[in-house]
Amino acid sequence: MRARTTGLLASSRRRAVAAATGTVSDIKATFDADWGPFTSRSAGPTLVSGRARIPVNTGYESIETARAYTLKGGTVAARMFPFAAGGATGEASNIMTVNSPTAGTRIVVKYDAVPNVLLFGNETSYYDPGNIVIPYDATAHAWVRIRENAGTVYWETSPDKVTWTQGKSTATPSWVTATQDSSVQFVTHRDSGSENYAEVDNVNT
Repeated sequence: MRARTTGLLASSRRRAVAAATGTVSDIKATFDADWGPFTSRSAGPTLVSGRARIPVNTGYESIETARAYTLKGGTVAARMFPFAAGGATGEASNIMTVNSPTAGTRIVVKYDAVPNVLLFGNETSYYDPGNIVIPYDATAHAWVRIRENAGTVYWETSPDKVTWTQGKSTATPSWVTATQDSSVQFVTHRDSGSENYAEVDNVNT
């Protein structure tokens, strides 16, 4: 299963360059009054009732931090809300991604409403042949988390942000230890159907 970030979002990522500030654990956003560290955004996202609302249309909509962090020794967790497929036939997705400086090289948790699954991937050129796909459960998978510790990256889910279940693990990619130019991004897309929206809340809070 592929999910590309091209065009508008590629230019958005270029605008997000900034000096290194710390690990992804330092990224915190409640979306109650402002976007916090998610300073680079496409045209569609809005703040509604204390959540980030990102349109899911046939383009690519996103919110993204500066490329100023490292995943090494860090954690990024968020509440991701499900949404309807809305007539899509191939994909209607929201992806939480930790991006490397190289487009398409990234670590992702992807919710896809068409097959109603979660995907955990360590992608190069937007693809991971060893990705893990599990049936989505809105209660058990309410929270998603990507973290790195002692040479291993973990993908995890939780119903309550207290008890976490591992979905995938892999040896830490070399780019994670080599760079502090990573960003955290939420990006949406659908192949067809009617526009709706994905919501995200409480990033590392």
